[in-house]
Amino acid sequence: MEPDIEPAEAAEELETVPLVPLYSSQAIKWFSIIFSPIAGGIMTSQNLKDIGQPLAASNALLGGIGFTIAVVVFAYLTNLSGGFGGSFFIGYLGAFGLEFYFSYFVKNRDAFPAKSITKALIISLSILAIFLALVYYSIVHMQQPVSA
Repeated sequence: MEPDIEPAEAAEELETVPLVPLYSSQAIKWFSIIFSPIAGGIMTSQNLKDIGQPLAASNALLGGIGFTIAVVVFAYLTNLSGGFGGSFFIGYLGAFGLEFYFSYFVKNRDAFPAKSITKALIISLSILAIFLALVYYSIVHMQQPVSA
């Protein structure tokens, strides 16, 4: 019994990735800088899922989360306050790492159509609004005098 596909065709099929829309590297970079490397990790994870790499997608997501946690713990332990410049640098560094990881799976990223960032932007802004509301709420309630 002969195989349906020749070995050369099977190898080409495995190397060929369908040209599905992906978040651009610029979108991932700016989401990592403005929101956090976690947002960039989620977007990179979605890109990897879309090209059929679920394990790599999980690794990208965990990498974004792990990097963010490591930076927060380091900043806390060293009493480091980076301000806006530090946040920009951390986000950019996280985006660079995610892009470097993604490049192992897709060599010709420019050939893929760009995915709209509307959904990611709405989700990120919603999470930011909730976070800011919680911060505002805690500040307002911490300043109220305690009645005896």
